[in-house]
Amino acid sequence: MSKTNGQREAEHALSRAREARKTVAAYWPIVTRVVANLADQREQNHFAELFRQGFEGGRR
Repeated sequence: MSKTNGQREAEHALSRAREARKTVAAYWPIVTRVVANLADQREQNHFAELFRQGFEGGRR
């Protein structure tokens, strides 16, 4: 039995989705490390700003 155009399109879409998922999975550890690094930097900047404000006599 031959496949309809819709079935072929659905299979191609599924194949593309599977490939995209593999790509995301391959990059996930890198993305996770970058996000953690950015969160650490943001926290350090926040504390640095609090200390700076403390030395300057409070909030502006």
